[in-house]
Amino acid sequence: MNYSDIHIKKLETLLEEKQAVIVSLKQQIDERKLNEDKQSILLTIDQYTKAISEERRIENQLNSAKINKKESSDFTNFINNSADLNNMDDANKKATHIMCTQGVDAGIKHMFTDQDTGRALTYSEMRARYG
Repeated sequence: MNYSDIHIKKLETLLEEKQAVIVSLKQQIDERKLNEDKQSILLTIDQYTKAISEERRIENQLNSAKINKKESSDFTNFINNSADLNNMDDANKKATHIMCTQGVDAGIKHMFTDQDTGRALTYSEMRARYG
């Protein structure tokens, strides 16, 4: 199981847990409506609203991770079929390896980071290092 698969699995588990919380909060709201506990209803509705927002955020992250996995797979296939890794310098080999194993976003982040200092590189600096 590669990095993308692990990340997607964690997000899917987190989403399932959040959805269970939402169902539970919805049930609490319904029960408190029967008891006419207005203060508790308002607090629970607030929690419910926050849980829905969190669910949407997790869904967006999950969709992004799946797209990133697809892009990484496409990139890996392209590299395997056309790139000559033997003629790459070490910096490009490392960036390519990161893109193929951790995803395009991780590869881009790597290429825009100075590996010695951790400083963000400008576009010009990145191009000077990676072509």
